[in-house]
Formats: sequence, structure tokens, C-alpha cells
Amino acid sequence: MAKLPKLKNAALRRQALTHCSLPNHNERLEFIGDGILQGVVTSLLSQRYPTYSEGRLTKERAKFVSNKALAKVAKRFHLGQQLYLAASAEKQGCRTNYKILGGAVEALIGAYFIDSGHNYTAAEKVVRQLLSL
Repeated sequence: MAKLPKLKNAALRRQALTHCSLPNHNERLEFIGDGILQGVVTSLLSQRYPTYSEGRLTKERAKFVSNKALAKVAKRFHLGQQLYLAASAEKQGCRTNYKILGGAVEALIGAYFIDSGHNYTAAEKVVRQLLSL
């Protein structure tokens, strides 16, 4: 099983993996992580492909940041089994839902950003590790 980079703050890790069906859930971390993820991938693609049009870059970025792409990342790290869910969410199949899994990856990115003291460079390194960039 692939291992996630370590977080210093275990509470942040738990929050990042907590579904919105429970208190202290991951939605704020997901919001932060989405922004970091978009920025890192946008920067990387614009550097790698200086001649691509905006439209083509947008399509390339979607290959990395869509919920379906992020769900593949989540599956590589077995995040579905690590999620904290209410019984009702468990019954609804949230452990395998690609939107939930993608959100968990974004939340983890947000958690790494906060855990690093809001260090964008450290978060960028984690994004590159998670997405194998």
C-alpha cells in the first residue's frame, strides 16, 4: 500500500478524512486544498507546455484535478477505508464515491498546507507526490 506523507498534527489528518456527515468535517480543508491543487497544477502545466493555448491547458489541468482523477489517487492510498463516516453515509456507499474520495484528497492537501505553517512550497511538494508529477 502506498503511504501518505506524514502530518505533524494528527488532528488535522483526522479532520481531512472526516466526511461532512460528522462534526469537525473536512469541507474547509477541502476548500483550501482545492485552491492549492489548482495553483500547483496550473503552474506546472504552464511551465511544461509554454506553447499550449489556455483552452488546452484547461483540459490538461482537468486530467489532474477532476474528482474522478483525484479518486484514483485516493484509491492508490486506500483513503476510502480510512474515512470517518456516519452510519448513514456508510450505507450510502460514501467510501467508494468518487466525489467523496476526491474531496478527501483535496482536504489532505489543505491539511498539509496548514500543517506546514501555510508554506506553499511544502504543499506543492505534497501535491507532486500525491499526483506523481
